[in-house]
Amino acid sequence: MLSVLTLLSLLLLFPPSAVTDLNELVMGLLTYTDGIHTCNLCGKKSPWRTTMLRHVEANHVETAGHVCDICGQVSKTRHAFAMHKKRKHKVNMDNEPLPDRQPAAAAGPGGTGGADPVATPGVVVSGTTQVTTVVTAEPTK
Repeated sequence: MLSVLTLLSLLLLFPPSAVTDLNELVMGLLTYTDGIHTCNLCGKKSPWRTTMLRHVEANHVETAGHVCDICGQVSKTRHAFAMHKKRKHKVNMDNEPLPDRQPAAAAGPGGTGGADPVATPGVVVSGTTQVTTVVTAEPTK
């Protein structure tokens, strides 16, 4: 856990009115040492950068949300927004239709079956996100 002084220092570095780039904010709340990414707010650790980026955005940063331009649903995080568009509307973040997915190949003798060759589109956010609250000491639920 971070001390109150450290939390105040983070607020001075990233005041809500000054933050327009969510990526910059989230990366500023992580430390990378010896192959491990660490959340500077709660101490959570993971070797996977994406896991920690999603952790910080979901638990320590509040935004106005990400509004679906198709149906109006508001998602808390960019990942949730991307998954919503993929699952509900079958489009990527640029509203381009996803390729048709083919069923995995059946397992042959000694085989484990084929992997789906279609890549899942990455989370891409264009523009900026207005951050309304920078950090919280405890994860929001």
